[in-house]
Amino acid sequence: MKLLRSFVLPVGLAASLLCNCAVAAYLDFTDDSLGLSSIITGGYSGSIDGVGFTLTSDGTVTLNSDGGYDGSSTSPCQVGGGPLKCDKSGNRGDGVGIDNDEVSGLSDTLRQILTLEFETAVSISSIDFLDLYLNPDNSGAGEQANVTIDGGTPYTLDAIADSGDGGYARLVLGGLVIGKKIEFTAFQGINLQDDADNDYALAALTVSAVPVPAAAWLFGTALAGLIGFSRRSKAS
Repeated sequence: MKLLRSFVLPVGLAASLLCNCAVAAYLDFTDDSLGLSSIITGGYSGSIDGVGFTLTSDGTVTLNSDGGYDGSSTSPCQVGGGPLKCDKSGNRGDGVGIDNDEVSGLSDTLRQILTLEFETAVSISSIDFLDLYLNPDNSGAGEQANVTIDGGTPYTLDAIADSGDGGYARLVLGGLVIGKKIEFTAFQGINLQDDADNDYALAALTVSAVPVPAAAWLFGTALAGLIGFSRRSKAS
């Protein structure tokens, strides 16, 4: 029994570590408690689910987090039952972006890039956006968010409304996408804008830390030992 406990304890500990790392955390850039309440010129650093991150722009413009919420409806905000705090600038905030809290397409040769980079790989379940509107002059067309993770094929998310909800839309990745560096861009085009530019704000992400190799190694080692103990017990 003593020998069995010596193997069961590491197995339980490793399993606990793995399970705790799998709990998703919500990184809400509309939450004033993050300290993102003014224009940032040197980038922003923080942590989520025990993983550090930095948020920067492409160097040609500054990171801006001091804009107000543009929607006529508060449904994406917690006051309306939604997931976002929306508590910047008098309880109304759109998150982060570049130039007035938004990532803009500008032109094909000058494209703004907002970069969110984690210290270690994270599992990404969803990404929330605001200020993503349909173009009122082009039926069925509108602004589009473009997301690239670790330099892979971009994910795109189209606007779904022309008014209300602050241009809220969610890109669902299901937690199956793992990466460290997320880049947000916006393409230019007459059908990809609701005003002068295709632009949008990054509102939030749902992420979870990927289990560390040490925990996986501990789990595997303990499991192998437990199997060996079982075989020895049968042999005796």
